[in-house]
Amino acid sequence: MARRESVLFELAVEYRKDLEPATACAPAPLLTRRYVGAPGRQVHLIEGGRPDVFPQAQPPLACLHGAPGSSASLAPFLNAMAQRRHILAPDTPGYGGSDRPEQRMDIAGYAERLGAALDQALGPGDGGIDLFGHSTGALIAVELARRRPDRVRRLALMSVPYFVGAEQAVWRHRLARPNALTDDLSQLEARWRRLVIDREWGVSLERGFEAFVDELRTYPHDWWSHDAAFGYDVETAFADVHQPALVLAQASRRAAWALPNGQLLDLPLLHNAPFDVGAEELAQRVDDFLRIA
Repeated sequence: MARRESVLFELAVEYRKDLEPATACAPAPLLTRRYVGAPGRQVHLIEGGRPDVFPQAQPPLACLHGAPGSSASLAPFLNAMAQRRHILAPDTPGYGGSDRPEQRMDIAGYAERLGAALDQALGPGDGGIDLFGHSTGALIAVELARRRPDRVRRLALMSVPYFVGAEQAVWRHRLARPNALTDDLSQLEARWRRLVIDREWGVSLERGFEAFVDELRTYPHDWWSHDAAFGYDVETAFADVHQPALVLAQASRRAAWALPNGQLLDLPLLHNAPFDVGAEELAQRVDDFLRIA
């Protein structure tokens, strides 16, 4: 590795020390942060769009991020949605600023923990909520909808990891492999290259660096949610969700077909870095779907 890249690695590691939760991926000014849950089981969430500003006819929207990042990875999209409705974006347990569970969770465990966090954040009697889920967050959203049909009204899902059989096993082997923490900085080279050097078109250097720093928080347990995702029975779960669902196509077509009330929307211009390049358009499409009576 070049000396310049080594220095950047060292700066990133120092930058993460004693950092307040999710500060490295600072969201836009319209967004605030808070915690819910008991000590050791706290869930950090980003919140936007004051509930007293938006009519109660528009339910709150809970946005569930993909692993191994945090809700801050959605920041431009969250900021755009916060101009339309009350939004909450919790960090998955073990990611971002949320406490890591004592042991690995399955998708049902993540859904239970986040469902309780949303109930506490919104308070009793707030009625239904809508869900947006990206990647592993899409599976957690599906499980929440399945478990809480009285609470979850509509879903919008993106980059859904809908894999079955041998294909699911291949992805599990690829992304859910345990890491061993060592004192060798080279263990982080691949992440640096993927997130910073070879970052997607439209992602700024700052956002790429922020994503890299955000992933450092989860290491070496970053594979836990992928292990849960690729052990999830998507066929049974998706067939059991009857709420209206919008699937934004990013290799997610099978997910749309598997949902009894699913519909597909392909946004070809937003296939790369949708939360950075197309946050406003994405927010508008999601909001249009959620507003359907």
